[in-house]
Amino acid sequence: MCPMPCSSSVRCRHTQGCSPLPDAAVSSLAAYGAQRIHLAGHPSLASFIEENYARAAVQVIRECRPDILLVGATPRGRGLSARIAALLQTGLTADCTELDIDAETGLLQQIRPAFGGNLMATIATPAHRPQMASVRPGVMKAREADPALKGECIRHDLSDFKCDGRICLLDEALETAGGDSLGNSRIVVGIGRGVKKKETVERICQWAKQWGAAVAGSRAAVEAGLIDAHLQVGQTGQTIAPDLYIAIGISGQIQHTAGIAGAKRIIAINPDKTAPIFNVADYGWAVPVEEVLPQLMAVQV
Repeated sequence: MCPMPCSSSVRCRHTQGCSPLPDAAVSSLAAYGAQRIHLAGHPSLASFIEENYARAAVQVIRECRPDILLVGATPRGRGLSARIAALLQTGLTADCTELDIDAETGLLQQIRPAFGGNLMATIATPAHRPQMASVRPGVMKAREADPALKGECIRHDLSDFKCDGRICLLDEALETAGGDSLGNSRIVVGIGRGVKKKETVERICQWAKQWGAAVAGSRAAVEAGLIDAHLQVGQTGQTIAPDLYIAIGISGQIQHTAGIAGAKRIIAINPDKTAPIFNVADYGWAVPVEEVLPQLMAVQV
């Protein structure tokens, strides 16, 4: 008998000794195109302890023997993927901004910035399996959910799982992160070092608020104290994919543009006509920020 009721969009194949996952979560994965959903549960996994999760994941991976394994490059996923790769004795390309399959060899092409973001490196893993890569959130657009899609739910038996005895959880607490949610914002206004004054930043933030836009910044703006670090976008910050990204005073080095590659439209405002940002922008305005700001503020929402 199934340990949980199955939705009409998921066909379950159960084993004994594993904990259930909410039916809505399984159905959601199927709706987004997952043809097989592998589930594994154990009391030791109630709290996120990286060593235990890595061991559990490796147990399932060795059973399924996938050719390619992708992990989200989230705060948890970065460390977890590294531990999994070490346990499996395979390679890992971290923080990929693009993935592809070589038509001739069938190898996974793992593409990410290298040498401080000055070039894009394409990495392959021909000799070891699985081929592993972690991908930043927002790099790839999610497909539209289709409730009619079907998926198979496979539960793995972890009844014999042994947690890492070296780790003892003493306490844990939830902490709410403050600030704007860049990942869910349809419009993002990016501020760069070309914005010289805090007063100008405040006026841009006021204008962005009128539009219901979130405010982000380049690494240079963060280092200059213009923008908080948790709002940094780029290779060493967040990766976003808004409908519209307005880059104000941002030069457009690859360290930053790697974080906005998924944006549908990019508008660049920079006094330097040769700034690299204009190479990726859909629309450009080569004027000083202070000169154009009054015109932007006058635009009615």
